[in-house]
Amino acid sequence: MEIRNSVIEDLDKLVELRLKLWEYEKSISDFNILIPNVLEVKKELQEFYEDNNKKIFVLENNSQIIWFIYWMIENTPSYLCTDEYDKTWYIEAVFLEQSFRWQWFGDKLIKYMLDWFDSNNIKFIQLGVLASNVWAIETYKRHWFEVFYCKMKKVKNSKN
Repeated sequence: MEIRNSVIEDLDKLVELRLKLWEYEKSISDFNILIPNVLEVKKELQEFYEDNNKKIFVLENNSQIIWFIYWMIENTPSYLCTDEYDKTWYIEAVFLEQSFRWQWFGDKLIKYMLDWFDSNNIKFIQLGVLASNVWAIETYKRHWFEVFYCKMKKVKNSKN
């Protein structure tokens, strides 16, 4: 197994995995998730290869990409962090093929990602995760991520 920087030749596989992530999130959420089409996903991911403030890493197992993570620098509203952080790295998406999820790959990959942040002196990292994605939440908590901002929703026709 090898973790490496993604290259443009990985794009089609990453699009496939990104769509799988959306399908998975849609299957565990209690609201409708609109999944973009292949061209929109491809365009979004292509931008990560063209911008130095964006990174994509992949894990290969037997020459097949089974995991990806990508993140970017994001301007953070001042009410979400203190002035000591001049930039925030935002983890946009993480996906591990389902058959590998319970084999501790997730933990190893999160550690790899955190080591990269440490080696680049990144102090403030944010990510979003569906409240219903228990596997991901527990994985992040094991690596000292904690809730600091919570979005809530109210469905118009829901009961009081």
